[in-house]
Amino acid sequence: MSKARDLADSAQEINILDGKSFLDEDNLASNSATGIASQQSIKAYVDGITTTNITSTGALNSGSITSGFGNINNGSSTITTTGAISGGSFVIGSADINENDLESIDGITAGTVAASKAVVVNANKDITGFRNLTATGTISGTLSGAIASTTTATTQAESDDSTKVATTAYVVDKITTLIGGAPSTLNDLNELAAAINDDANYNSTLTTALATKLPLAGGTMTGNVTFGDNNKAIFGAGSDLEIYHDGSNSYINEIADGDLLIRTNGSGIRLQKNDGQNMVKALTGGAVQLYHNNQDKLATTSTGIQVTGNIANASGDLTLDVAGDIILDADGGDIKFKDGGTAFGGIFKSGNDLYLQSDISDGDIKFYGSDGGSTITALTLDMSDAGTAIFNHDAQFPDGAQVRLGADNDLKLHLDGTTAIFGAQNGDMLLDSAADIILDADGGDVFLKNAGTTFASFTDNSGHLDIFVPQTNGDIYFKGNDGGSTITALTLDMSDAGHARFNYSVSLVDNAKLNIGNGADIQIYHDGSNSYIDDQGAGSLRLRSNRLRIEKYTGENMIEAHGDGAVELYHNNAKKIETTSSGVTVTGRVAATSYTGDGSSLTGVGSTTYNAVGTYVWGYTSDTGYVEGDTKGSGIFPAGFIDTARTSANAGFQHGNPSYMTRGGTACSGTWRAMGRSNSDSAYQRPRPTLWVRIS
Repeated sequence: MSKARDLADSAQEINILDGKSFLDEDNLASNSATGIASQQSIKAYVDGITTTNITSTGALNSGSITSGFGNINNGSSTITTTGAISGGSFVIGSADINENDLESIDGITAGTVAASKAVVVNANKDITGFRNLTATGTISGTLSGAIASTTTATTQAESDDSTKVATTAYVVDKITTLIGGAPSTLNDLNELAAAINDDANYNSTLTTALATKLPLAGGTMTGNVTFGDNNKAIFGAGSDLEIYHDGSNSYINEIADGDLLIRTNGSGIRLQKNDGQNMVKALTGGAVQLYHNNQDKLATTSTGIQVTGNIANASGDLTLDVAGDIILDADGGDIKFKDGGTAFGGIFKSGNDLYLQSDISDGDIKFYGSDGGSTITALTLDMSDAGTAIFNHDAQFPDGAQVRLGADNDLKLHLDGTTAIFGAQNGDMLLDSAADIILDADGGDVFLKNAGTTFASFTDNSGHLDIFVPQTNGDIYFKGNDGGSTITALTLDMSDAGHARFNYSVSLVDNAKLNIGNGADIQIYHDGSNSYIDDQGAGSLRLRSNRLRIEKYTGENMIEAHGDGAVELYHNNAKKIETTSSGVTVTGRVAATSYTGDGSSLTGVGSTTYNAVGTYVWGYTSDTGYVEGDTKGSGIFPAGFIDTARTSANAGFQHGNPSYMTRGGTACSGTWRAMGRSNSDSAYQRPRPTLWVRIS
């Protein structure tokens, strides 16, 4: 639009006469620097031009340039006209401005708005008449008219009270600040006025009324504060504490996440019946007491709790569940276990020892556990059999631990690591429940105490039960009742490194093994047919005693070994072989399939033929009636033979015909034992020789 106005403003009148010469030539053939061509001449000249281009370095005045004329190249010069430039479009550079484009510019005053017109804004010009305005940047100045509901703007600071645009967020924040979270019925001035009964002097009225009330800072009430049923006294910014009566019951409710504290600076806090009977008493710096019918039944102490009477559960299980240990302290008395009021066992302390006792006649003590989900009886202490211990399976002992049998520990069974060795208080505390009694330490130990001192504890060791006696040399006793008599079935002696001493037999079922040693190196068991003492280790199996006897179960000797003395072998309870300091003594006949040596190394043999005064001699006695095992101190003669016929004058003894047995010299010295039958038949002079063994 500005260019069009410039063209109009710059137009010059073509037909102005300034006194110059006037040319009237249709072809404008004259070359006059000062002559003015007539309109007729120019028209005739222009009409006669057929070229498509007009090149001019000066002004092109008057007339019109119609469509189809072609291009006008005026170089850097100005084309000026006071008339119209017609055509379909106006092209400047890459811009193509058509009639509609020019119509959007035509007739617009700078700073104004018209329908379907372009907006021309000069510096510091106002624009009026805008219908819709969309902007992505900042709009400054004064806005009038409607702004679209979706239009957004910067929310100003709450403290800004200028004429800037206020967003809905700014307005809401201001209103929210003004009403301060007031409910909908009090969130405008009219509602507030109604709320104060349209009292124009409400401040004075309120001040007068408040003067008769207890101030917020506190004060002294001169009368009662009365709340109707279900009307609550509420405390806390979040209405955390409520005190009220619902018509039937009274309530003190802490409804938040905090604690409800009842505190005193006096001697204590009491919960009482309205007639003064105690129900709960909490003494400052002392006990908390629980009452039943005004009788003290449970009180806390510096070490735990004190119960007067019984702990009972009407139905279901009684569970003691604590984060730490559970301690049962009978204060010198026994800890009793009852079923339906009848005692069936107990735990008590005697000296430094722990006793576990069954009170039922012939009532056994059984140790149960779980093996892969199956309930098994690992150990039974049979009171009907004088406390016999019956293990369901192997009984295992580590290296160095001994199994001792006999009142004087005559028989010991243990493994030293490499070698298996087989040798010689006041008032009762009652826990009474209709079902099970459960002691649950919740990850801690169960302690048993006497007068505050722990004498035993029970620990869950990864699914296993540990029984621990902390007292020095404090033993563990397992007691029961055998026909009315209290017996100690099993003693675990802590003064002897936990040595287990059974009062009676230890019974294992068939194929259940008594395993001794860390690697179960020695095993004792019965497989249903035979009994075994198996040394599975690499060391020796040693049976040790000052006097070791292997007997038939009826008591008949089979082997007897004396410390620093003889070893004796028996046959049908009769001794047959006995070792001596110089060799062995045989009672009876020695039978062998072979014999090594010629006797040349024997000592003590006389120069007379077969006069054996050493260990053995083949001989006979002149007496009669000697049998195997008999001893004789003298009259043992070595036997000899001759192959000559007997004569009546011969003094020898006839053995057989034609051979004869003769006396082989003098009698042997010492004491001898016959290994077979030996005698002399005086009538027939036929002696019966045998092997004699010298015993002294």
